[in-house]
Amino acid sequence: MPRGRLRIPRAAIAQRGFAQYAQQMRERARDVRPAWDAVQGILFDAEQALFENEGRTNEHPRWASLSDNPSRWLGGLSYKEWKEDNFPGNPILTLTSRMRDQLTGLSGDHYEVRTNTYLTFGSNLPVDSGEGHDLGGIHAVGRRWPPMPAREPFRITQQNADDIADVLVDYVTGTSRD
Repeated sequence: MPRGRLRIPRAAIAQRGFAQYAQQMRERARDVRPAWDAVQGILFDAEQALFENEGRTNEHPRWASLSDNPSRWLGGLSYKEWKEDNFPGNPILTLTSRMRDQLTGLSGDHYEVRTNTYLTFGSNLPVDSGEGHDLGGIHAVGRRWPPMPAREPFRITQQNADDIADVLVDYVTGTSRD
């Protein structure tokens, strides 16, 4: 009596398995919102280090020093002198610490938009700049009058970018490098 046999080649199993896995990756790639918390954690940590080091990273120099030039708006004091008199010990880009607290996640009131394909993150401290920038934007681009050099409150290093990419790849592929 002949017996029925079934032989399934490994290649057929692998092909079917890969097709199913690729479909799952496509579905996860359409909506990466579950990964935004981890990405935001990387951004908050990067911002904390940036403020602690006054803008210096392994890829960027320290933010420009505060001005020593006398200012008529500050009664003849330089901005550096005025800041030391009014906010002693506060580092560059930290007057009241509101912007730092936003960008490092301490205050929880930063600007944020999350969609299925992108995360927008930043400060939202109003300032009457006449240019439509918030306080973070003014620092990022600088100002012509009164003069203020640009001091970017965001400086993403290659390591930060790699860490963010790893989080997104891990989410989309359903894997983890830990």
